[in-house]
Amino acid sequence: MRRAARGLALAMAVLVTAAGALHAQTGPARRAPARRSPSPRPAAAAPKLPPDEGAVYADAAARAWKYVQANIQPSGMVSALSTYHYTTVWDIGSSIAAIYCAHELGLLDDARYDAQMGKLLRTLARIDLFDGAAFNKVYNTRTGALVGRDHRPSRRGYGWSALDLGRLLLWLKVVAAQPQFEDQATAVARRVSATRVTRGGYMRGALLGSDGKVRESQEGRVGYEQYSARGLAAWGLPVSNALDLRRNSVPITVMGKTLLADVRGKDRLTAEPFALIGLELGFEPEEKAVAEQLLAAMEERHRRSGRLTMLAEDAINRAPHYFFYYCAYADGKEFTIDVQEQGAFVDAPRWVSSKAAFAWRVLFPTEYTARVLAAVMPARTPAGWGSGVYEVDRRSTGTANINTQAVILEAALFRRRGGPLMGRSR
Repeated sequence: MRRAARGLALAMAVLVTAAGALHAQTGPARRAPARRSPSPRPAAAAPKLPPDEGAVYADAAARAWKYVQANIQPSGMVSALSTYHYTTVWDIGSSIAAIYCAHELGLLDDARYDAQMGKLLRTLARIDLFDGAAFNKVYNTRTGALVGRDHRPSRRGYGWSALDLGRLLLWLKVVAAQPQFEDQATAVARRVSATRVTRGGYMRGALLGSDGKVRESQEGRVGYEQYSARGLAAWGLPVSNALDLRRNSVPITVMGKTLLADVRGKDRLTAEPFALIGLELGFEPEEKAVAEQLLAAMEERHRRSGRLTMLAEDAINRAPHYFFYYCAYADGKEFTIDVQEQGAFVDAPRWVSSKAAFAWRVLFPTEYTARVLAAVMPARTPAGWGSGVYEVDRRSTGTANINTQAVILEAALFRRRGGPLMGRSR
């Protein structure tokens, strides 16, 4: 019974993606205080990458694709975990990304690609929406049926995440550029109600409360807000304020580097959305400046602490939270761990993210990113990649999931093409 409860807790936590974690965030405006940094420590030795880095990425992509192949369900959806047959809309976007990248990398031939992508798009065209307005927060991957907050079958569902929708819409735009899928992908994207998921230039999410009332609120904070808004904007939705990186941000200093905090509070400044922007869309100048400062802050922490540092959000099989956010800045603290439970204090685990290591290496090929990428090699398995390795001893965290595999496949394709993925196709 203890094992079953633990497995359910992990599965539930994994499904709450970084985007979903930022739902309905509001808070008082405040300027973020800087925190005193630790004293310098000698840097720990790290393994080196093999001379043929292209072979490293090719092997990594092949391993990531094995996870996807093994977990594609009859609906065409991919399960978030191999033992948990549910998916968020963010995960669906990752599934589309993984299938697309596998084909572009030559891991999936044309016939099988058309069959798998076509099946997934047909499922997205028929599944029920929450209140007829947007895709529900979570679906059953075997049947495509929407579920409630308790992950039991539901006729209505329990809300939508505009942030999750942004990732899905972005990847639908990528696929819509392929003639064989233009009409299908466009029809799926047009199912989302622009008037319900946006207001006043911002993104809006919805949550069905226990009282039966639907509460809509603004979604997104610095980083994820801009990434997801790019997905909505790709289909013409009005999100000009959400796209503006400076509109709700204030400069802060972390490890001597200039980063951004969100004046609305409840921010989780991590590296993931900036990596996705770089891989998929290409950086705007202001976004690139923040990304460069984030990487510099991570490297400076390594210089001072001796621990290789690569920020992300990831699923890790550690009770009781199981899903962790490794942030450059959150709740007034530098280089801190955050979790879903409000008010919880967590200082561990600290890990080096697999997907972040692959992404940042192709975006910024420096000596430091090479060391980080070499350090995550223990996370590889014949059936996919674990979410990372622990900073302290570089043991694998385990917990292979669709989002880790998708970003690794994206990074491999970025490296093959030599630039962002959007707007280019074989």
